[in-house]
Amino acid sequence: MEVKNWKAINKNTLQGTFDLEFVKLGLVIKGCMWHISSGRDWIAFPSREYQLNGEKRYQSIVEWKDKDIANRFFKTIAPMVKDLSGR
Repeated sequence: MEVKNWKAINKNTLQGTFDLEFVKLGLVIKGCMWHISSGRDWIAFPSREYQLNGEKRYQSIVEWKDKDIANRFFKTIAPMVKDLSGR
């Protein structure tokens, strides 16, 4: 896996966006996001915005079915994102 195209945002919890390339699969997920809040950070896959009763909401486009796999993914990707962001 490779993390590419870092773009710093620094708005609310969102630190920035990046693309995630699964080299062996030939797959690129564009627009992944790195968030930090209350001393906790996480990686979010792209989502789509929609309105519900006049309130802005977001729906995940890609998600992990298994929380253990998601945690392993985060532990692998987070250091790469932090290195690319310069933090």
